Amino acid sequence: YNTNPETAVSAGPYILDEWARDQYIRYVRNESYAGTLDVMIQEIIVKMAAPAQNFTLYEAGEIDMMSDPAPAELTLIQADPELSEQLYQGVGDFRVDYLFFDVTKAPFDDLKVRQAFSHVVNRDAIKQQILGPLGNPAYSFLAPGFPASNMDELAPIQEFNPERAKELLAEAGYPDGEGFPKQELWLRGPTPVDTAVAGAVASMIKEHLNIDVEISPKDQKTFTDALNAKPTEILFGYVSYGMDYLDPSNMLGVWLSGGRHSWANEAYDQQVKEATVFLGAEEERLDMFQEAERILVEDVPAVFVYYRTPVQMIKPYVAGDALEPDKNGITAIHWPEFTTMSTNPEHLYITNEAPEDRS
Repeated sequence: YNTNPETAVSAGPYILDEWARDQYIRYVRNESYAGTLDVMIQEIIVKMAAPAQNFTLYEAGEIDMMSDPAPAELTLIQADPELSEQLYQGVGDFRVDYLFFDVTKAPFDDLKVRQAFSHVVNRDAIKQQILGPLGNPAYSFLAPGFPASNMDELAPIQEFNPERAKELLAEAGYPDGEGFPKQELWLRGPTPVDTAVAGAVASMIKEHLNIDVEISPKDQKTFTDALNAKPTEILFGYVSYGMDYLDPSNMLGVWLSGGRHSWANEAYDQQVKEATVFLGAEEERLDMFQEAERILVEDVPAVFVYYRTPVQMIKPYVAGDALEPDKNGITAIHWPEFTTMSTNPEHLYITNEAPEDRS
């Protein structure tokens, strides 16, 4: 019923007005809305297009906002005096992209193998050659700015050190990669950025460890079903995770035993669970979470690659407090962007400089 304008129900400030299949969805202000948001935008049209088409639509003036341009598009944007002024960068949901292993199966049941992999990912090169403003090097799970983040202290654990990686791999019984099985790196519904980063990682593993890695893109359902299977059906994968709420218990809870991944560590579980319900001083609670994250990073069930810093393109006639710098100096529409899950719709409006068809 909620995909039909005649029967759609909404308790939010907007309600469905039209749904042209495979073309667009139109929302209008909900005259029955009784909530606290005082929204100024009268009508919202969501274009139904493949993400790869968004920049073309944006350049043509058919959409007012878009997120996550491809690396090639971002290069064009940064080189254009007008478009570069329409680029905003935030932290989104503090999402981190990482490699993960099934630590219950060979060869990744060997800590030295996992450590070797962690030391061959040149995150700075990935930042410089692929990501640019789309992300920053990650050496831990919690991104800078997230409560309990301790990346600077943890960074040496998984730092880029190919010589140490070769030593560790040899100690594990695979000198110069000899006898190490070819790996298949699963990707979940990859974007162009995902594919580029995964390809770079595969090349680094080959260059420094002499291990062949095949990139294996999977659709969302196939990947998720395999990841959630118990035991998991993914030996070596690449995925991301971002917060549901702003507390370390949410992010670090992903790694509790019996959860998303095959890794299980009693000391980690106890530390996270105790910190989650701790009612003492906040600083002490965050210290407890930092101790837990150190266990995670040291045991290497994952190799953390980069923290996303999402890029948004927003037309100059879109204005409002949501685009003003926050107390940390971040200028972007904050997560979860323009949805009624946030107050952002109340803090944006269309100026009189907009084309006449904008409302």
